[in-house]
Amino acid sequence: MTAGKHKDIINAIVYETNYHTKQSRYLRVKCRRMGVESPNEGFRPAVQIPHPLLLGLLSHSSSPDRKKGDTGMEKEKNESQASAFQKPVTLIPVTKKIVQTALFISLAIAVRSFSPMVYFLGAPGMRISFSGIFSKFPALLFGPIYGGIAGGITDVIGYLLKPEGPFIPYLTLTAILGGAITGYLWKIFKNSDPAKLQRGLWILFILIGAVGLFNYLSTRFLPNSSVSLLIKQAGKYEGFLTLGLVAVSVVGLVLMILDYAARKRFPNAAVNKYYTKILLPYGISGLVVTVLNTWILIMHIPALAKIGFVLYLIPRLVEEIFMMVVQSYVAAFLMAAYDRVVRRS
Repeated sequence: MTAGKHKDIINAIVYETNYHTKQSRYLRVKCRRMGVESPNEGFRPAVQIPHPLLLGLLSHSSSPDRKKGDTGMEKEKNESQASAFQKPVTLIPVTKKIVQTALFISLAIAVRSFSPMVYFLGAPGMRISFSGIFSKFPALLFGPIYGGIAGGITDVIGYLLKPEGPFIPYLTLTAILGGAITGYLWKIFKNSDPAKLQRGLWILFILIGAVGLFNYLSTRFLPNSSVSLLIKQAGKYEGFLTLGLVAVSVVGLVLMILDYAARKRFPNAAVNKYYTKILLPYGISGLVVTVLNTWILIMHIPALAKIGFVLYLIPRLVEEIFMMVVQSYVAAFLMAAYDRVVRRS
C-alpha cells in the first residue's frame, strides 16, 4: 500500500480541531476532504487513545515528503505510545496482598476446625487453638487493615464451619481488633533491637510480679491500709490485682528463661531475629483480646457468670501466655522463610 493511500485512510478517520477546518457538505462533520492537507499542519487523531492500527498507519505515512510542521518529536511520541501496548501485564501489589491474606485465612480456619474447646460448668469457655499463627500473620506482612480483616473473616467462617455455643458478634469485633493491634504494634517494634526488647520484657514481668505480691501482702496483713482499701473496691476483681498478677509474672518469667536457654543453645537460628519482635505484637494483642472476651462471655453466658471474672480469667490468661509464646516462635520461622523465599523472589 502506498503512502498516498495511507493518507487517504487517515484522512477518513481523523479531523482537524482548530478553526481552519471546513464543514463537509456530505457527512456533516468537521473533517478534511479526501486528499487535501492544511498547510504547515500535521494530522491529529480524533480519538486521543493510541489505537495500535492508527499508530501503525501514522508511522507508515511518515515519509520525507511530509511538511515541515511534522517534526521528529511526533514520531517519537507515536513510537512510545505504541510500545505501551507491548508491556507485559504484572500482578498489582494489592492483588498479591489479597491472595496471600486469603491463603493465611484458609490455614487459620483449617487449624481452628481441629482445635478443642474447654467447657466450664457445661458452657464453652476456652478454645485451645494455634490458628492465631496464621490469622495474625497478614498483619505482620501488610499492616493493621489486612490483619483486622483476616481476624474477622477467620472468626465468622470458623464459627459457621464448627459452631460451639451461641454466636456473639462482639467476639468477631474483638478478633478484628486483635488483628489490627498486631499490625500496628509490628510497625513499632519491627525495627527495634531484640536485645533491648528482651531486657524490657524481663523488667516488665518482674514489675508485674512485684506489684501483685505487694497487693496480696497488703490485703493479707494490712487490711486497713489505704492500698488494701483501694484494692477491695475492685470487688470480685480483687483477685486479679493480687494473685492474678503474680501468676502472669511467674508464667512470663518461666517462658523468658526457656527463650534464653534456646538462644544459648541455637545462637545462629533465624528465629532469633524475629521472635522477640513478634512476641510483643502477638502477646499484647492476645492479652487485650483475652480480657475483653472473658468479660463478653460472662455477660452473654449465664453459666460462666457463676464462676466469677477473676477465676475465669486466670486460666484463660495462662493459656494465652503459653499460646502466644508458641505462636510467636512459629510466626518467626514463617517470617524468616517468607523473607528468604517470597520477598527475595
